[in-house]
Amino acid sequence: MVRFVEKLRPSSKTSGVFKKRKALLEQQVSFHHEKAQLQEPGLTAGVWHGNEAYDHDTKRSSLETSYRASEDQLEEIISSIERKINLLRSDIQHAHTLIDVKQSQVAMFKRLQNESGDENGRNQSE
Repeated sequence: MVRFVEKLRPSSKTSGVFKKRKALLEQQVSFHHEKAQLQEPGLTAGVWHGNEAYDHDTKRSSLETSYRASEDQLEEIISSIERKINLLRSDIQHAHTLIDVKQSQVAMFKRLQNESGDENGRNQSE
């Protein structure tokens, strides 16, 4: 039983999952910041005009679309990781409950065994 309980304790693997999740969340913040910078500097007809301005605006628009798609994928990945983490936590809690039940049963059987051993010892001495 003890070996099984030890396996349920956080290991370097589970802490690695949390570190990766944290790194993804940090990347997400950075990603949002970079996305906001796509509109800098603002281009107006007075500042810049012509075919180069149009091409630049088209590229900028394409980048924004790409950022949005990547942002959606990142959100989906983070949500998936969080669902898996919650499922693992639930599984671990369930395993702990089962372990507690089994340990209680073992203790009860030992107590009954000791009680029956005590009765046998008393019967033999009488």
